[in-house]
Amino acid sequence: MSRTTITLVAVAVGVLMASAEPCGLRIGPRLTFSPNTSGGTFYSPDDTLGLHGLNLVTERKYISAGLEAEYGPFLFFRLRGEIAQARIYTTGGADVILFPLGGDIMIEPPFKWRVLPYAYFGGELVPFSFGSSSLVDSNTVVASPGRHLRAGIGGRFALTPRIDAFAEVQAYSDDLSASTPEPGIGGFSQTEATLVGLAKVHAGVRFLLAR
Repeated sequence: MSRTTITLVAVAVGVLMASAEPCGLRIGPRLTFSPNTSGGTFYSPDDTLGLHGLNLVTERKYISAGLEAEYGPFLFFRLRGEIAQARIYTTGGADVILFPLGGDIMIEPPFKWRVLPYAYFGGELVPFSFGSSSLVDSNTVVASPGRHLRAGIGGRFALTPRIDAFAEVQAYSDDLSASTPEPGIGGFSQTEATLVGLAKVHAGVRFLLAR
């Protein structure tokens, strides 16, 4: 590699680093609307219970409010993770999800633009969930939380040097759920649901805590 090329690369990297937003920790609330329902069929090895063939739901329509943390940018990407989320389902019932294992990588232009577009991808496992019964009605069983993969696009708007507003569309969703629905019922079910399109809509605000 020639000296001229090395110099140009060094200058380009220097310009990007000088124009990028300083790295910092942000935290804030997020609102979510999930407009989709997906699922499969419940399997019970003991059909004397009369449960074989019940509807199995892995995703229900809901609105939620959550709290998430974000750290970055590292030149052109950030790391994000959810802390807690409270869901209210349109079919009735509610859940609280705490400390899901996972998060997102957010890729963005390395500039301090007031309006900044980004793409993200990630996933999570949900080990702690509390709330409504997994039996929605006499013909429907809701699977316990499982593995979730996702990807989408969004944009952030700098309200002040320390406060950002954002909006996102999750365009890809893949959920794998396994469930033994209720004590004493028995049976086991596993289903995977993949969606490409309008999977979820998110909006919220993030506050800079520290750099």
